[in-house]
Amino acid sequence: REYHIQGCSDYDARRFTNALVDFQKSCELGSDVQDYSCYRIWLIRARMGQQKAATQELQTYLEHRHQQQPGDWPLQVGRFLLGQLPESDFIKAADDANVRTSAEQHCEAYFYAGSKRLIDGNKMGAIDFFKRCLATNETTFEEYQSAASELLFLETPRPESSSAK
Repeated sequence: REYHIQGCSDYDARRFTNALVDFQKSCELGSDVQDYSCYRIWLIRARMGQQKAATQELQTYLEHRHQQQPGDWPLQVGRFLLGQLPESDFIKAADDANVRTSAEQHCEAYFYAGSKRLIDGNKMGAIDFFKRCLATNETTFEEYQSAASELLFLETPRPESSSAK
């Protein structure tokens, strides 16, 4: 789990190469949050222009992972990242009769939907989902922290690079 936690810290600091190594180590050691380490690997690799290879790797992982309950929420996250679950269905799948579970799952769903939109070049759509993630107020969730980090980066004005005249 320590590698996963460090990976999230590196991810939020935009040290993607370091985060990738951390998440890979977390998976290699069979962390109890292995699904989420694999999902972060997919996000990083997709951001680095390796989406096809990342998708194949995640597909292989999901085919061999231990099956959970029928409503296996982490599996829904993976299916969404692979493009097997449309965004609207993914957000709907986060609904749960338990209000707390619903808020937690929506926190995750909004972060992953925002991340995928960002990868697809839809900055405004990403910002909207990251804001929805923060609105869940699930402050202890790594997805909440990452959404806050993404928003800070996306909404902070950058100085324009000056060009030689």
